[in-house]
Amino acid sequence: KTDFAVLTVFCKILIPQGDPIFFGAEDIQLSYRGGILGTNAKLVLLGDYPISINGGNMMITLKGGFDMKTGNIAPDMTSAKFSCGGIQSLNIAADVSFPRSLLVPLDEQFKPLADESKKVVGEIRGREIQSWDELIVGINLPSKFALRGVE
Repeated sequence: KTDFAVLTVFCKILIPQGDPIFFGAEDIQLSYRGGILGTNAKLVLLGDYPISINGGNMMITLKGGFDMKTGNIAPDMTSAKFSCGGIQSLNIAADVSFPRSLLVPLDEQFKPLADESKKVVGEIRGREIQSWDELIVGINLPSKFALRGVE
């Protein structure tokens, strides 16, 4: 006899930048006495979610990692820790795409890339926040780029 039920859980979080974002997880154990078992009750963003910022000139893409076919969760993706009291914190994993009007990607010889569709993309990983209003992050940028006009 088991002392818990096994659940698949989904969650919707409203963010000020647009549509809600959706998280999910399988195999969450809920005790028959009440409470979630284990310390790692974590929901993962169901898919990548782009957010346009700076008047549409920049893009932040929250990285999702829940494979709906297998139920597997990719490591280090945007996730939400939760308990019976609700969402406790968010772990942000995102890519930030800068417009070429601001940053220009460079090749191995430090010359601007000819392909205008190529952009400088930085990444945010492992930033835990308690509220969306706390979203102040550091961005890891590639080593080969220049400010527009300085390249």
